[in-house]
Amino acid sequence: MDVKIYDFNKRFGTTHKRAGIDEYISYALSKNADTIAVISSGNLLMELKDAIKRSGRKLNLINLINESCRRSQGAITMENGRILRDAGEREEYIAKFGKQSGMNYGKVVDVTDFIPKAYGEESEKILKSNPDYVSVPIGSGKNFISIYRKIKEKGLATKLVGFVPKGANGVFTNSLYEEDGNLFFRKMPSKSIADKLVTPYVYGDFKKEIFEAINSGHIVHELTPAEERKAVRESKHYDVKTEPSSSTAFYIVNKRLIKERGIKDDSNIVIVNTGKGSKEYNVVSVPISPIKKISSAAAIGIVTAGLSFLLTMHPGKSHIDSELEKEFFNTYYPGLLSHGHIPPVGPSLLDMIADKENAFVHGDTSHLIYLSKEEAEELVRKGAKARKKFS
Repeated sequence: MDVKIYDFNKRFGTTHKRAGIDEYISYALSKNADTIAVISSGNLLMELKDAIKRSGRKLNLINLINESCRRSQGAITMENGRILRDAGEREEYIAKFGKQSGMNYGKVVDVTDFIPKAYGEESEKILKSNPDYVSVPIGSGKNFISIYRKIKEKGLATKLVGFVPKGANGVFTNSLYEEDGNLFFRKMPSKSIADKLVTPYVYGDFKKEIFEAINSGHIVHELTPAEERKAVRESKHYDVKTEPSSSTAFYIVNKRLIKERGIKDDSNIVIVNTGKGSKEYNVVSVPISPIKKISSAAAIGIVTAGLSFLLTMHPGKSHIDSELEKEFFNTYYPGLLSHGHIPPVGPSLLDMIADKENAFVHGDTSHLIYLSKEEAEELVRKGAKARKKFS
């Protein structure tokens, strides 16, 4: 089996969201925009901020977020669970919000579902070797659709394989309902670690194309949390920087999937890495204010107890009430509040440490360390001892 990696991080020094980013600005300006609107978990938002700065144009940037998300500068909070279905609905929502709050956003142009031409150009490079399979994560669906369109355009026999979190995706999971003509979603009790792929909604036209691809013989595979962790482990065999969401594409080389999907030993596979890696922390050396100096065992105990508490919280809970819990959350799970859900990685941290995969999460949810059974058991023992001492 010949496996090649198409690595956006090596191309751009960041995620695939950098591809064609200046096209977003040009598109908005072509519509005389004063304000650019987007729904973003972070990567596209940051790229747009940088692109606006480079353009030298005076443009507002608005990120539409849910009530359960952390407020940030330039964000407008929708009522919890609200889905704004398309650009027109989003632009109207922001204009109405502006009138009610006394803000003048001028002409608003939403770019959430805009696909730059560069995505097609990147897809052509991905398909240059005419591979048997191309493997890619699916979040909004833009990357998957761009590659699918290029396969159709060129009449290739390449089979596209996309990965989504099981029970927490906008392709197969139906969590939507209408109320007074508006669309809402019910909280999805997801345990997925692929946080950037967890979404209740995929734009209607994109969803149609994804199902068109499936009906044409392409594959969209729902990954369980255990399979996501295996995908992370598979990615470690390659010289790439990934995080759990981008690592999902590496599940295509998992032996079980190969057998299930009938992938032949002599297949040529291109795995698309859309991520850029993640920050790593040492679980016993990250300072936990207001505690200044504690032993390693105590630090492990406090971290384990705190993360166990956070991980066992109901995924639908909108707020973390205590300031200490907020600080804990922001220290060890930076950015996830902006995604609007609690870290969905297991029934409890101790269960996860002691499971068959010996997976232990630390730092942000984008990094996994795999411990031996003995190391995991020792960590659990130290954590239990420290918790007892400090309880």
